[in-house]
Formats: sequence, structure tokens, C-alpha cells
Amino acid sequence: MVIAFGDARRAARAEQPRRRHPRSGRRPPIERAARVGYTTPMRAPLPFVLSFALLACAGKPPVVQADERPVAEDAPAADPGPEPTLPTPDRAPAAHRPDADPAIGALARLRALTAAELPAAIEDVPTADLEAALPLLQPEAPVFAWAALRLGRLQAHRRDLRAARATLHDLVARAPAGPAVERARATLARLDARQRVRKGRLGVLLPLSGPYAAIGEVAKQAIELALRDTKGVELVVGDTAGDAQRAPSVVERLVLEEGVAAIIGPIGAIESHTAARAAERLEVPIMTLASREDLTALGPFVFRHRLTRSAQARAIATYACEQLGYRTFAILAPDSDYGHDMAAAFWQTVERCGGAIRGAQFYPPRATEFHTEIKKLIGRHDLIARRPDPHWAQLNRKSKDKALHVPPLVDFEAIYIPDVGSRARLVLPFLSYWDVELRTSPELDPIQFAPKYGGDLPQLVHVLGSAGFNSPSFAARAGSPAHNSVFVDAFWPEDPEAAEFSALWTDTTGRAPNALAAHAYDAARLVGRAVEGRADRDAVRRALTAIDDHRGVFGPTKVEGDGEVSFPLHVLTIRPDGTIGPHDLAPPPVDEDAPVR
Repeated sequence: MVIAFGDARRAARAEQPRRRHPRSGRRPPIERAARVGYTTPMRAPLPFVLSFALLACAGKPPVVQADERPVAEDAPAADPGPEPTLPTPDRAPAAHRPDADPAIGALARLRALTAAELPAAIEDVPTADLEAALPLLQPEAPVFAWAALRLGRLQAHRRDLRAARATLHDLVARAPAGPAVERARATLARLDARQRVRKGRLGVLLPLSGPYAAIGEVAKQAIELALRDTKGVELVVGDTAGDAQRAPSVVERLVLEEGVAAIIGPIGAIESHTAARAAERLEVPIMTLASREDLTALGPFVFRHRLTRSAQARAIATYACEQLGYRTFAILAPDSDYGHDMAAAFWQTVERCGGAIRGAQFYPPRATEFHTEIKKLIGRHDLIARRPDPHWAQLNRKSKDKALHVPPLVDFEAIYIPDVGSRARLVLPFLSYWDVELRTSPELDPIQFAPKYGGDLPQLVHVLGSAGFNSPSFAARAGSPAHNSVFVDAFWPEDPEAAEFSALWTDTTGRAPNALAAHAYDAARLVGRAVEGRADRDAVRRALTAIDDHRGVFGPTKVEGDGEVSFPLHVLTIRPDGTIGPHDLAPPPVDEDAPVR
């Protein structure tokens, strides 16, 4: 781009004919540009406009070259020499091109904003631009305070606390009083409070009021029981009330006001997620008691002591394929996040083992009848392509439901029902009603059903459950349909490893322990071991990660590098007397005469 000066050039342009637009009467863009001395359109000098804007933003006076010094009015005119030219954008030095320094354009635009607009606008500026442009700003400019505040907070978020403190202290020392300076002081106070840790102080985060207070009280009793004989560990309890919105503020109080070295809890999936995010931001180790899958992925300060959904689904699927020898399965699960997560993990594991899912149905989480879902699984829902079978029509002649006039198509060896015991107790009788013959005993022989099936031998179906089946109430009340069902869980009160805890819990509370109490007890033992004698949260985190020799309620226990606490699982079943016990690893006898489905 050439910028021309001098009377000769202007005189030459004046002699050119002046063309105008036939309608508007205005000159073409190039002629309007030429009128003010440019040979290209008016948008061409943008790089130089941004450069001057940067100088104004930085508060520096423009540089006066040696040949531009002011002269006296009566001084003789000097020979102007050749007309000066400025480089075109293609040949401009890197220091004069806005694209070579993005901070120039960004902060030039910010300077035009009002003080009310700055707090929101500064959020969109990249960190690299802030770091490059902040030294160019004058402390008196409003944009300096907001840019420094934003940069300091970003540095703190990146855990570069030394740089964050330096940036914020510089802001407080140099910038005039205002909202940004007050926020910087508050951020510095929070950073200082984060570093104050009281040796041996352990936070407990549980729902101790609201609808989940009874659950929180069980976990609290277990934690207190685990640490009652541990010297040098002090508990500070925080109540989330089961509210995910409240949990982060309770975490902040435990860290900033109480100075805890680590936190145990919460229990709920959503509140555990929000609490874990706050703990990770504040760099305090937190041992959650929730089974939500994505918790430990939030960062290195988040740990979990609970059996996850996917872990138990993978375990029962692997056991059914490898130990029981099954290859065909059906899934009947609640239509909820829990049900879908469990079904997906089970399905993936079955396929990896070389098995197949023959059908999957999901029922409403609060359903009390399951006719439609079961009929779809066994080919009794859509009857257009099926003709009534004389034997089944005669067998169910008193029934008005034509679905009972065709035989069930049971082409699976096991059915997976991942639900709590109270719901599973309702589901199982519906399976029997629709002629899904359950393998309620390892010795059950399908030949005893031959008369019902017109001489054919039915496929016996083994019920596979989730940890929700591990309930004495379910085992006692579900009846024969639940007998011989197989499920996995981390805690079994009769396990020799858990005998000491079970006896201690029963003597103290007068109740039998459940899985939550066991997890809370063992988590407290682990975290108490890491906290004891340490006043540095990162040291507590490293101590937790290094634990690989803990032997507690669940047997040999290890804290993995990803924050998950690993322990062996029990494969359990419901005995004929309605009690829970270990499942016999030997597969049931195979009837060679049984039809292949």
C-alpha cells in the first residue's frame, strides 16, 4: 500500500474526470479513497489504525522520529526530498502486523468498552493474550485491573499459585481502588486460606438432614467407629442435606474455615460430583462413597471407595460366561440411568466373552406390573405372525389373553435384572406367570416341565442380579423365584475378613451392618492412615495413592493410581432357606437331551 503526499499528485487527480454513481451520485470507493490520498480503498490502512490504538491503550506517547522534530515558523523550508512510503501489509515487519501479536487487537477493542462491560468482556480473552498484553497497560486504565484479575484467577486455576499471587499482589499494589481490586484481595485471601491445614483434621461430608438423613447417619456412625481409637485425627462434620447445590459450599467451609487435610463423602451420585469438583479445585483429597462412574476422572484429588455400576455388571457377566458357561442372555432393567448403565456394561462384557444378548427390555423405574416387557422378550407381544398352538390354547383355555395361546420363545439361558431387591421381588413372579421357567435350584431338571410343554423340554433360565439383591429382606421375602439367583457384591457380613467389623458394628449399634456402613468404615481407615501426622494436602494425596497393603473389611485392598479403591468381590446367591451365601462355582449339570435354543 502506498500513501502519496504532495501537491503534484493532488493536482493530477483534480484534472481527472469525476465519475459518479447513476443513482446515488456518489463516487466509486477507489475514487473516494484517492480523494484523501490513498490509492486503495479506505479499509486498507487498518493495520496502522490498530497499531495506534495499541499505543493509546498502553498509554505511551507516539514516537517522534528525528526528521519529524517541530521547527520554528520563520525557519527556512527544508527540501522535502522524495515522498515517504510505508510498507504494504505483505511486506510489513512482524512487529507492525496485528496478526503477529493477537493481544494488540484484543486489548485495543477492550479499551473501547465501558467499565460496566469490562468484567464480562475480559472473560473471552485468551490467557496468552493477557500475559502478552498486560505489561503494555498502564495501571490507571480500568482494563489493567480486570485483565490482571482474570489472569491471576486463570493462573490459580492452573495451580500455578506462585504466579497467581504475584499477579494479584501487583494488581492490588498498582491499580486504583475499585471492584476488580476488591475481588483480587478476596481471591488472595482464599488462596492464603487454602494453604492453612490443621494437622490430623479430617472432614466428613454427609446428608445428615433432609430425606437422606438416615443413610447419612449410618455412614457417620461407621466413620466415627473406624477412628475412635486413632490418635491424632479430629473429625469435622459437614451436612449436605442431600442437596447437590449445597455440597460445594460445605466443601469450601471445611477447607477454608476448618482447614481439613482431607474429606470423606458424600454418598449421593449428583452431590458427590459437585462436591468432588469443588474439592479438586481446592486441591483437597476427597474419598467419595458414591458409585457414579465418572467421579475419579475429575482429577488426582478425587478418590472413591464404592463398588461402581460397571464393575459389578462386568463381574457378573464374566462369571456367567466363564464359570457358568452361558452364552445367551436377556436383560430386563429399569428405564433409568442406573438401569441403562448396568445393561450397557453387561452387554459389552457378554459380547467380549463371545456371548449374545437375545433381547433387552426396560420398564418404568416405579412400575408394579411388567407384562408388556416380558411378553416382548419371549415373543408373546406381537401375535400377527403367530398362530395359536392347540396345546397351549387348551392349556390356557380359560384365559382371555391370546398371548397365552402360543408357546413362549425362550432363547436365552440367563436373564439379568439389575435392580434393587424391593423391585426385583415384584419382577420375578411375572416371569413365572409368562412361563419363563427359572432355574431355582442347581439340581432342577427340565424334564419335570415336559407335561406342561406337550412333551418338549423348556429352556431353564438362571436369574442374574445386581448388588441390590444382597439384602436379607429381599432374600427372606422374595420366595422361591429368587432362589439360586446369582449376584456380586463387595461386602458379605459372614466373610471372615469382615467378621471383626460385623461384630463391632452389631455390638455398638444393635443392628446388622450393610454395605454402606462397611464402605464408610473402610474408607475412614484408609484416609485416617493417610492424614495422621500430615499437614500438607498434597502429601495426604500421595500417601493415599501409595496404599497397597491395606487389609480391612473387604480383604486385601489397594488404592489405584486413578483414585479407585480396588478390592475382591463376592459371588453370592440366595439359598433355599432364604439366606445369602457364596455361590457354588461348579456349573449346574447340563442335560444333553435338552433342546438347543
